Formats: sequence, structure tokens, C-alpha cells
Amino acid sequence: MKVQLNLTIRPQPNDETCGPTCLHALYRYYGDDLPLSKVIEEVPTLPGGGTLSVLMACHALRRGYRATIYTYELQLFDPRTTRSSTWPAGPTSTSSGWAGSSASRI
Repeated sequence: MKVQLNLTIRPQPNDETCGPTCLHALYRYYGDDLPLSKVIEEVPTLPGGGTLSVLMACHALRRGYRATIYTYELQLFDPRTTRSSTWPAGPTSTSSGWAGSSASRI
């Protein structure tokens, strides 16, 4: 069954905030009025910029959502597998693996 959500996605402020900007659109769809700037501030970023699906899923879980992540790159999926002294919560680099996620309100 194909499901399409009528999302309003605001323009992302820079080249590194596409993930949090999309997550913000999902929050707005479910009536969660968290400002985009707060989502960007709260979702952890990688040292080189950007973020991971798992980090956005964790943000959604902390806000009371259910989250499902689909990945083909297990090294990328679990940021605990590689540690960095400058970024204690995640990996030092990313790979070209594909990852997708979905979230829904509980």
C-alpha cells in the first residue's frame, strides 16, 4: 500500500541541514510546533557536517514518536561502532551507504 503525506517542507537554511529540515516537516505534519532552528540545534551533527538517520530517529523517539530506520550500511547505522575524541556520540566519517527512515506519532 502506497502512502503519501501532504508535507510542507521549509527551505533548509544551509547545505548541511537537509535531514533536520525534513524531520521538522514530519513534526509539523503531526502538529508538533517545534521551531526548525530548535530541531537543527538538537539533532547532533557529524564533524564534517550533516547528520545520520539514526540520530534523527533518536530525536523523534525522545519526542514520543515511533521511528523505523532502513539501512544497508550497518557501520553507518550504529554510530557507536566508531568513536571520535571530538564527537563522543558518533562516527568520525560516513560512507556512501543508503539509509532511510520514517517516523509516526504514538
